Formats: sequence, C-alpha cells, structure tokens
Amino acid sequence: MDKIVLLAKQPGITSFTSLYNVKRAFNTTKVGHTGTLDNFAQGLLVVCTGRLTKLAGNIIEFDKSYKAVLRFGTETDTLDYEGNVVKNQTKLNDPNTRQPFYLKIVNEDFKESMKIREKVLDPQVEAEKAEALRIVQSIVTKNRIEKELYKMRDEGIVPAQLQPSDMKLVAKNLPKRIYDDCVKEEKELVEAAGEHFGKMCGSQTMKLAREIIIGE
Repeated sequence: MDKIVLLAKQPGITSFTSLYNVKRAFNTTKVGHTGTLDNFAQGLLVVCTGRLTKLAGNIIEFDKSYKAVLRFGTETDTLDYEGNVVKNQTKLNDPNTRQPFYLKIVNEDFKESMKIREKVLDPQVEAEKAEALRIVQSIVTKNRIEKELYKMRDEGIVPAQLQPSDMKLVAKNLPKRIYDDCVKEEKELVEAAGEHFGKMCGSQTMKLAREIIIGE
C-alpha cells in the first residue's frame, strides 16, 4: 500500500519504534520516516509506505521547525536533559560587573550537581543500535570518505594538501555530504538503520577522516 502518513510521535518512544503502528495498520513492512525525533521529543513524523518510500530522500530536504526549552550553562553526557551533568557554569562574581563566568567541571565528588541514577538498557533499543552500527560501518567506508574528500578538493572547499589544522573545516562539511550520499545511494540500508543512522554516520565519518588526515 502506497501512502504518506502524518504520524504524531509521542514522547518516551523512539521514532523507529513508532513505525510499528503504521506497519500494523497497513500490513506492510516497507515503511520509512523522513526525519528523526529523540525519544523524549514529540512531534510530526512524515512516514512513507510502499513505493512512496522513494520520496523520503526529497522530503528530508524540506524546511522543518522545532520548539524547545533550553537551559544555558549546563552540559550533560548525552547532550540532552536526560543525561548526567558533566559541566556547570556559575557566575561567582557580582552580576553587575563585566567579569567572566567561571566554568566548573563536575565530577563524582560534586554531589549537588551530579544526577546519580542507574541506567536501564532496553534490549530492543540496544539490538536496534547494534544493527544500525553494523549497517553504518558497512557503507560509511574509508573509500567513500576518500572519494568525498577528493570532491571537496576539486570544489575548492578544502585545500589540496589536507593538514590536521583543516579538521575543523572538514568536520563542518564532510559529515552532511556523506549522509546525503548514503541517502542517495544506499537508501534502503539507511532506512533499515532507522533513527540511529544520523549520529552514527557522523561519528564514523569523522573517525575515518581523522585516520586519513591525521593518521590516528
């Protein structure tokens, strides 16, 4: 069945898991969404089924808008509010002066800012991550990275002779180019990896780029 479904994702479940309801409703296994929301987020997922999954790559390019509540001065180990606080910024001096802020690195001894909890792993989510990682490592290869770096040289984005000092420029451009190339050339595998593909693709891309440029 070929459809485009506007799915209201609820907080507390992954975008990939949300697709099960669509699969059951339309009795199909060929389903793909056009963007990923974090587990704690809620919002619209545009889901394509059947032959219309071919449109997913185009829909991903549409403009999106988000609403969020931000807390400045605090960093967690997961870069969202669910993680443990690892950095905390406090203004120790008079707020009426122009003195700089003071950054505290929070460790185990800083009990008042450390959120201690036992992390419970979901076997299904862990299995999804393991499969997604396998897929990412199979398609985000050193050969693919080198090919894209050559293109970036030809386009004048990066210098002909890449140096470690160019890594910031590479990090700004390369991950998105690799992601877009994978979506274009390996769409079914990208969809099979689900919501984990984006972050894993970026990490794998920069890992291999460092090996190529720096030799790490």
